[in-house]
Amino acid sequence: MALRSTRARVPAVVASDLDGTLLTSLGEVSPRSRRALVAVRAAGGHVVLATGRPTRYVVDLARSLDLDTPVVCANGAVLYDARRDEVVAERTLATRVVGELGAALRARLPGVAFAVEGARGFRCERRFAEHNEWPIPVDAVVDDEGWVDGEPVAKLLVRHPGLELGELLAAAGEVLDGQGEATYSSATLLEVAAPGVDKAAGLAEVVGALGVEQGDVVAFGDMPNDIPMLRWAGTGVAVANAHREVRAVADAVTASNDDDGVARDLEERLAAQQPRLAEGGRRG
Repeated sequence: MALRSTRARVPAVVASDLDGTLLTSLGEVSPRSRRALVAVRAAGGHVVLATGRPTRYVVDLARSLDLDTPVVCANGAVLYDARRDEVVAERTLATRVVGELGAALRARLPGVAFAVEGARGFRCERRFAEHNEWPIPVDAVVDDEGWVDGEPVAKLLVRHPGLELGELLAAAGEVLDGQGEATYSSATLLEVAAPGVDKAAGLAEVVGALGVEQGDVVAFGDMPNDIPMLRWAGTGVAVANAHREVRAVADAVTASNDDDGVARDLEERLAAQQPRLAEGGRRG
């Protein structure tokens, strides 16, 4: 798909996914992207981060950007104020539901493995850890059904080493039957939240508290868990490296995350309204 962009005034809210979108492949916010976000705020806009990450993986980044808005975490299940280190809202899966979904998925898909993100952090089955792509602390790995321990769950994480993600998603959809929202942001891991929970719902809550109209929001993303947010926002922008389904629903496509796509789009908007601010963002 060819790159395309829309020139518009600086939006009241800029919402961006992190991994694969705002962050480079090294997991960093480039200097150019930082300048663009600072310029948006100087022009009177708000910046909202919206991610599948849990709160513990966003606090340092949010503080380094000095954001004054809650971070939409865990695909919309948690709204987190990094400045105060405080969860301001959450919509979780009840332990009973998690246990029932786990049992039903295991019966439908033998060999499936589970992990949860909850109030007490991350816990997973041993078989989940054995096939995981990132290091997992030893104390987070539990045997038997210890991954369900009574705490409310922001996200149920599901993987199956023998199934393609599309197969896993289809089977999970049959089992969930409206009891949860399934999505994904990687090639191997299914993420399940409470019914009605997604990045769009979380972002809508933040935007509503700011008194901003839905049409005055620009959102950026790259993976299927970003699709609800891009559809909800007044303008949804995919980065060039985005999943094909994301590019298909986006209103515009900018450059890739490693080519400062978010910054490039915002610089165009700033140039249309405030040329001097935009010029400052391009230096260096």
